[in-house]
Amino acid sequence: MCRAVLLAALAVLVVAVVSANRDADIFAESDHEVVYRYPRGARSGGSRSREECRYKKEPWEECDRATNTQKRKLILKRGSGKCEPTKELTRNCKKACRYEKGAWNACNSTANTRTRVDKLKPRSDPTCEPTRQVTKKCK
Repeated sequence: MCRAVLLAALAVLVVAVVSANRDADIFAESDHEVVYRYPRGARSGGSRSREECRYKKEPWEECDRATNTQKRKLILKRGSGKCEPTKELTRNCKKACRYEKGAWNACNSTANTRTRVDKLKPRSDPTCEPTRQVTKKCK
């Protein structure tokens, strides 16, 4: 469940970055910076060169509950006039879904799995599913 949420968040981030500037490619990314490469035109021999723009990542802002999104600024560290001085990334907020763990049922010998149903705790995000089912292999 957590892995799926993280993958979905990463996909949203990638879409936001790509749509932020369609003519640029993300070349490298770390915890602290993002490097974009822009096409510069043709060189002799027909190959294309690329311009790099390095941005420092600011921390993510608090979640805007009205839009369920949060923003992050990228500030130019190094690059030419083609580079934008700042960029803004947007991603969906993580939901505050907290669940009370249910009891594990008996092992299903056919599937070799057991299941539990967790119930949403009070004061969790109202858009969360009221229950979640967790399945794992039997030992």
